[in-house]
Amino acid sequence: MKIILVGANHAGTSFIRTLRTVNPNAEITAYDRNTNTSF
Repeated sequence: MKIILVGANHAGTSFIRTLRTVNPNAEITAYDRNTNTSF
C-alpha cells in the first residue's frame, strides 16, 4: 500500500507511527512545508 501524508506535524508523525503498527509494509511518503519535523 502506498500512502502520501501531507502535513508532517505532530499529528502526522503520530499517524505514521500508528500506521506502521497496523501495516508495517506500507510505503509512506510525508510532505510538509517546513524543513524540520516536529516530534
